[in-house]
Amino acid sequence: MDYNQFQAEYQQLFDSIEAQPATEFAPAVARLKAMAAAIESPTDRRTAENQIATIEDILAYDDEPPLSPAMANAIRAHARAADHVPPTERECPMTYEEFEAEYQRVFASVESQPAAQFAPDVARLKGLAASLENVRERTEAENLIADLEGVLEYDDEPLSPAMAEAIRVHARADSAYGTPAERIAQLEAGMAEIARIAEAAEPAEQASILEMNESLYMLITSLEPEAR
Repeated sequence: MDYNQFQAEYQQLFDSIEAQPATEFAPAVARLKAMAAAIESPTDRRTAENQIATIEDILAYDDEPPLSPAMANAIRAHARAADHVPPTERECPMTYEEFEAEYQRVFASVESQPAAQFAPDVARLKGLAASLENVRERTEAENLIADLEGVLEYDDEPLSPAMAEAIRVHARADSAYGTPAERIAQLEAGMAEIARIAEAAEPAEQASILEMNESLYMLITSLEPEAR
């Protein structure tokens, strides 16, 4: 199976999302999965699987009416930009730095948009993390995504700027890598930054922000024997 054949079938399905209820797409998604499994290139196959994950997340909103044309167009534009990468670029392995840049781009917009709009971004990040070849880096990427998903569970209203900044600092410190001594230094710097954010935050949020330092402190104590 050629990736371009899959892409044409995927795009045809995606273009019809706003016209039909999500429950009618199960056979088409199953067909896409079979086509993706038949793609010979591992990199192209992962790209196809990521695209299917994106469309499944969109179709998960099956208890609501079909998407409005405006929302469907916005999601379609996002999917094209995120998933349709030229073949020569898809063959290049994903680096952790590239993943982190994409993660930070998503995280930076958390406080300004409702959580429900991030399903395609999370699906894409998971696909990018899965493509990392280094096991340690892949684990760290998965931990960052778990942090992001934890943030998005607060879907009643957007996070305050202070809370979003504190969570971002915590995630960066928690996922830092290097020697034990280097990691401890980055964790301590993260704790100091979180304390600064808490001091400037609204009184109602200060305790919750400071609680983030507990897990960083526990990680420091676990690393100290290795740093000696």
